[in-house]
Amino acid sequence: MKHFTVLFFLFFSSLFPKSLSDSLAQYHPLEKGNQWIYRTIVSNYPQPPSISFFIKEVKGDTLLKGMLYKKIDRRDLTGKHIGFSFETFDTVTGNYIKYAQTPQVEDSTFTVSPNTVFGQFRNRKLVSVTTDSMFGVKRLTREVMINNVVSENDWGWRYMYGLGLVDEYIKPVGPGPLFSGSYTVLLYAKINGKEYGNNLMLITDSLSLY
Repeated sequence: MKHFTVLFFLFFSSLFPKSLSDSLAQYHPLEKGNQWIYRTIVSNYPQPPSISFFIKEVKGDTLLKGMLYKKIDRRDLTGKHIGFSFETFDTVTGNYIKYAQTPQVEDSTFTVSPNTVFGQFRNRKLVSVTTDSMFGVKRLTREVMINNVVSENDWGWRYMYGLGLVDEYIKPVGPGPLFSGSYTVLLYAKINGKEYGNNLMLITDSLSLY
């Protein structure tokens, strides 16, 4: 496994002329103006599923407990404000961090071995690093889950190189209803001025289907 880790870093760094940590930051692109649109489906069988959409946009910088974070606005498709999140990528440690009362490591991009745990209280684990397709392009993709052996649900996230968070899921562990939980998927992204996926007009029109 150590040989795999070394080879992975050598391969990855050979693809990108920048420093390794700067390259890995593209799993979490947090430049001002970057925007993402997501669809969330929440199911609780036998009730019918609920479907909602939301937009995330990087607004600027803010200082919290001596660390610089990006302030990210979250709103619905009508523009109604839902809330803010505060996120940063530490190029020294390779950690993607969210601030919610305290800093929380959401991803450790220097970690490449499956089932490696990391973060405060070792509460995250890497599931896999694979190559997946989105918007017609294959990209390296990291899947991370909460490392909680007593949880009734699996809660995970997938981060795609150059796009950021592409999906989030909460699903029951073991036997249970036919389906319960939630699934959030990326529909559109605007990263450094380049657009991917469906534009806002098409997504707004799709609301009439539900």
